[in-house]
Amino acid sequence: MDTADKIKLARIVGVLLIADGELTDQEVAHLETLFTNLGLDADQRHEVIDRIASGTEVMQDVRSLRAHGKELFAALQQAALADGVLVGAEEDMLAMIAEVLDQDDQGRTS
Repeated sequence: MDTADKIKLARIVGVLLIADGELTDQEVAHLETLFTNLGLDADQRHEVIDRIASGTEVMQDVRSLRAHGKELFAALQQAALADGVLVGAEEDMLAMIAEVLDQDDQGRTS
């Protein structure tokens, strides 16, 4: 996975983390750990945060990462449970992403 894809993955995770309108200390720690695991430097971390705030199209990023779908979805599942609570907004986002990844895996476009 190249750096641009790592930034997209981290951004998608970040959007999921704020889907319920709250960002807990556990979720912040989870995102920081993800940044470290992905090897993102300070500038790249700022880019992720800026892209989360800008509201660019998440599903477009998901589609561009379909080759890394399993890794992306695993990261999202871990993030969704970072605060110990899975809420409806997070479930909905996971379902939409799973659908996009499944459609892309089957060669259909959304």
